[in-house]
Amino acid sequence: MKYIQFPLVLLTILMACNFLTACSDDDGGGIPVIHHIRLTDPAKIDSTFTDVNPGTMIVVIGENLNGVKKVFINEQEISFNGNYSTSTNLILTIPADLPLVGANPELKGELRIETSHGTAVYSMHVLSPAPYITRIATKFPINEGDPLRVIGGNFYEIQRIYFTTAQEDITDAPVTVEVTDYTVNKGFDEISFKAPTGLIEEGSLVIECYTASASTPFRRSALPPTINKVSSMMPITGTTVTVLGQNFMDISSITMGNRMVDLSTVTISEAYDVLTFTMPRAPQGTCTLAITTMGGTAEVPGFYPLENIVLNYDNIGSFSWGGYAAAITADGTVAPYFSDGVCYRLAGEITAWNWWWGQLQNTAVWSIDAAFLPASTPTADLLLQFECFVALEYGEGPVFRFYLKGNEGHNYTDYRPLSDFTGETEVGEWMQCSIPLSSLVDEATWGEFQSRSGDELAIQMTNPTEFGPMMVEFYFDNFRVVKAK
Repeated sequence: MKYIQFPLVLLTILMACNFLTACSDDDGGGIPVIHHIRLTDPAKIDSTFTDVNPGTMIVVIGENLNGVKKVFINEQEISFNGNYSTSTNLILTIPADLPLVGANPELKGELRIETSHGTAVYSMHVLSPAPYITRIATKFPINEGDPLRVIGGNFYEIQRIYFTTAQEDITDAPVTVEVTDYTVNKGFDEISFKAPTGLIEEGSLVIECYTASASTPFRRSALPPTINKVSSMMPITGTTVTVLGQNFMDISSITMGNRMVDLSTVTISEAYDVLTFTMPRAPQGTCTLAITTMGGTAEVPGFYPLENIVLNYDNIGSFSWGGYAAAITADGTVAPYFSDGVCYRLAGEITAWNWWWGQLQNTAVWSIDAAFLPASTPTADLLLQFECFVALEYGEGPVFRFYLKGNEGHNYTDYRPLSDFTGETEVGEWMQCSIPLSSLVDEATWGEFQSRSGDELAIQMTNPTEFGPMMVEFYFDNFRVVKAK
């Protein structure tokens, strides 16, 4: 295999450019001139432009460009390689961290090449990042003259702000009413203005910037809420549930089946995109979490999947044996503070190089009704999910090992509990954790696994490292098998 070195490729490009570019001064000693810029790809030799993204390699086409001393873009001197320069071409790379005109409007958007015999200037626009909108901050309903704040980012070089009745595809959308008096903050992440005369009832708000446009749904009355993520689908009674979404304004009710949330426990972020509440008494089974606001109702089906429980230490499954293990019913004064009946603790001092320390050897009930988990469900689509409370911070070393139905050959080891919600080990609060079921079983379907003999759900802690001794304290409850979302 033959290899062509990169500098040789660039020199080849320059030779091609010389061949294809007419030059009126063979010696290159006249006044330097820039005709245009293009990409280095020879296939795009006829594609010229004045707008370019940071980090792009370009070819500058012109006359008398030999003897280059300095190169400036946006009045910032940049480096260049004189080996990639001829009288008619200069190859440059736009620095990825170049100060941009969008954030620094006092800069001149130009390319300036200083040579030994003069200076060439070319109007060139290095593009800012594309704008985006996360929300509109205001009070509803919106009346003409009411203040609005558009929250997002990259609001550079705004060309136009307008409302349109178009709701999905804003390409060539009609401008119903334009906003001409607005303020952009110093961080270019917030635009403030007053609702204009002729404000539409419903449609979209569009921000056109030099680089691109951004839009967001708009309605004079409150937009319907949306739910993106819930901290746990089976929260422990009394704990705080966190919901991420949009438009959590004027909450009128939060329900889960036959239970209602006490609205006095609800908190809402200033951006109306984070909501918390205290988990009431557990629902009687799988239900829908519904949050109703002045704008409508958002729902999460499959909440509190009681029918999918395989072990809860109360009426489904039980603890069999294990060291450093104890049954705990929380009383609100010490960890874990809240529990749904009995949970199990694994706690104590674990030493270094300890291969057999603490165990929760449990008997689980794997006979989930097919109405809630069909036998044909691929195990690759399932999770072993549970609630875990880590009472003490602990360092490197201790890890868990899980296995099911005596299948120690297919165990899940070196596990440290992580919150599904944050991706971190949350200390001092219950968190939902998940392990892919396919990491624990040989079988391809849930039905095949159910047919396997045995009922064990084993959790063992070891410390296969030099770190220790250290104190650890963990609590577990509500093991269930659910479909991955």
